[in-house]
Amino acid sequence: MSYWYWRPLKTAWELDEATTNRLDMPEQGALSGLAIQTHVINVAAGLVDVDNPWPIQHHTKVRVVGNGNVEIVNTRAKYLQAMYCWDQDIDPDGYYVQSGGLYQRNFWYIPFGRYFGDMKYGLSLEKFVSGVQFEETNDISTSDYQDTYSQLEVYGLFYKNPGANMFPGGFLRKREIVDKDTAAATQYAVKLPTINRIKQIHIFSEPDLSSHLDATAATTNVQYVWLSVKSRDEYLINNMRSIDLVNNIATVMNRKFRTGVQVHAGATAGLAYADTMLYRRFPSTITPVAAAVADLAPVIDFGDRRIIKTWVQAAGSGVGGSVSNVLSEGHMLHGDIPLLIQDPMADETEWLDSNTLKDVYVEVTEGASSGDWRIVLDELEKGVP
Repeated sequence: MSYWYWRPLKTAWELDEATTNRLDMPEQGALSGLAIQTHVINVAAGLVDVDNPWPIQHHTKVRVVGNGNVEIVNTRAKYLQAMYCWDQDIDPDGYYVQSGGLYQRNFWYIPFGRYFGDMKYGLSLEKFVSGVQFEETNDISTSDYQDTYSQLEVYGLFYKNPGANMFPGGFLRKREIVDKDTAAATQYAVKLPTINRIKQIHIFSEPDLSSHLDATAATTNVQYVWLSVKSRDEYLINNMRSIDLVNNIATVMNRKFRTGVQVHAGATAGLAYADTMLYRRFPSTITPVAAAVADLAPVIDFGDRRIIKTWVQAAGSGVGGSVSNVLSEGHMLHGDIPLLIQDPMADETEWLDSNTLKDVYVEVTEGASSGDWRIVLDELEKGVP
């Protein structure tokens, strides 16, 4: 008898802060993907005026490595969350809150196929004779989260009694191939280092922060994009404004994300900073949380960037220590700009074939002199490299 089942790989895993934590995977098994929960407890003072308050933003590198040197996954947790939400057309899940002493729970997923329970694509652990290891690197600070309470719950979805031809199509790799400091470069080119079929090419655009706000728009940070096949003198994307690319691909693929966060204002005039995680944000709804909620009114800075500067006021005076729920919708979850109009659930025959095309390049013109942008490939590996 065969069936899918969840197997706990590590529960209540207490992370060492600001370092790397490792977990050995089982030696064998048909693994469809990993489901991970990050949970922390905020310090008693809360996360007022704290940049990047959500714990998923602090897993700065996540790796799944086979045979000691085969990178199956190498990118950041927030990017893995954004990629999964894009593929599955779902909103990010979790409890995102700044108030002191409260739990935060952020959920993120790493499928090795197109989806959890994919019979064609997945990871056969026994094919890696030297084993597979999960690795998490973080910059968690005990100034933000209570010591010893930063923990992971890691579950794997396994198939019981797999046949000899389980996962015949191979598995999907997610690799960060470039980490670029923005420096107002013009048509900066990156050749994709792969001959695999590519399910998606993701650019993540992240401006620097200034006084808790984005210093510039993410679509200015990465301002123009090309996707070219140099050997054929052909452009799949030709000098397209990223703001148009983001909106067009999200509309064509019917992707719009919604987030809900709870922010805690400081003592000064009810001022708070709501990190919506959406870098191309549409207007948000802000609801104060208080016993006399009818007497409170939120005031916000107008704009469409990730972080909203908010105030809570009563009779024209700021209410220090106030708490508000902020509901938002928009594009560019964690700064994501997908480049390919491809159904993520389609078979590999419909994905971009970099081996046939040869010389596939992503080129970017930067409209700012500070910030970062990164490229993450979601690609098919037919066998163990």
